[in-house]
Amino acid sequence: MERLTASSGYKNPQPTVKPDLVGKLSRCGHSFHIYCLVAMYNNGNKDGSLQCPTCKTIYGVKTGTQPPGKMEYHLIPHSLPGHPDCKTIRIIYSIPPGVQVSPTSAVGCHCLGFRCLQVDVSFSPLKVL
Repeated sequence: MERLTASSGYKNPQPTVKPDLVGKLSRCGHSFHIYCLVAMYNNGNKDGSLQCPTCKTIYGVKTGTQPPGKMEYHLIPHSLPGHPDCKTIRIIYSIPPGVQVSPTSAVGCHCLGFRCLQVDVSFSPLKVL
């Protein structure tokens, strides 16, 4: 990765901020011009999250673009194959029939969805839920 020796090429959104000001991401430690970080956020989903383009570390909570629906989860007292000492979380997604609308990438497509997923509890279930 090149060192940040030149000013950012992005236009100055705020005259009080210098174009050579650099910010460092707290978890991964990668550095970017402040203007570049603002441009990354403005060109993304604007969902309150930012993803480092170098290592893909996610800051904030990233949300997807699935159609409206319902998610249920249950703790099951049985283990999955290969995880004999773990309980299981069953996640069920139910998406009613309809036509997809913005912000999905499949606007206008018909959708109908039902998915069931089982994850062992050792898989950091809070990240899944």
